[in-house]
Parts: sequence; C-alpha cells; structure tokens
Amino acid sequence: MTASTSGTTSRSPRATPLKGALLPRDHNWRQRVWRYAIKDAGLEGEGLTPHKLRHTAASSAIAAGADVKVVQQMLGHKDATETLNTYGHLWPDRLDEVAEALEMARETALKEAPVQSHVYQMCTEPGLAAS
Repeated sequence: MTASTSGTTSRSPRATPLKGALLPRDHNWRQRVWRYAIKDAGLEGEGLTPHKLRHTAASSAIAAGADVKVVQQMLGHKDATETLNTYGHLWPDRLDEVAEALEMARETALKEAPVQSHVYQMCTEPGLAAS
C-alpha cells in the first residue's frame, strides 16, 4: 500500500483519491454512473444494462458486415470460438452466395475448355460424370 498526500493509503476502504479530492469509495459503477446516464438519456424502465449494450454493439457490428475476428477483438474474446458460440447465429447464411460463385466458376471454366475435353463432357452430358 502506498500513502497518498492526504495521509490515507490508496487501498483505504473509506476513501479514493480523485483529482486531488477524497471521495467515498463506491465499488458499484452501475449505481454510481450507469443509472444516471440511463436517466439522462431518458431510458429508465427500458431494462437497458451494460451487458445488453455490449450485445447490441456486437450485433450492430455483425449487421454492418464485421467478420468474426473483428468482433472477437472488439469484445476482447480470447479466441474466435467464443465469439462464434455466442454470436454465430447472427452472421448471415451464405450458402446461396457460395453456390452462385461456384456456378459462375463452372460456367467460366466451360467457356474456356475445348468442346472435346473430358471435363466439358462431364459437366454437360448427363450420366457421364457417374461413369
């Protein structure tokens, strides 16, 4: 413990130095700060908590297109698994997008392949791919 200029220690349960003044120690940030911020914003009775605000920030980031690594860093998660386990359902299902990209790649390959090639025949003639 270190002594402050007022003679009390910095770990004193009775006082905390704040810009040179000693104020009663209040460990409850929600009572000391949050409830006044909610009142000033006109959000009393809405059930808003710091935890809900954190989820809202994550959800908004995902909706804006943030990838899992960005949200992981934003929230301070140890790894992306924690982020995906909590928010994975919010990322859009991109299977249609992937299927469309694969189809476009297939069409491009067929346009560039010689008509006589085995690949062209496999992709265009029914039943040939199974043989």
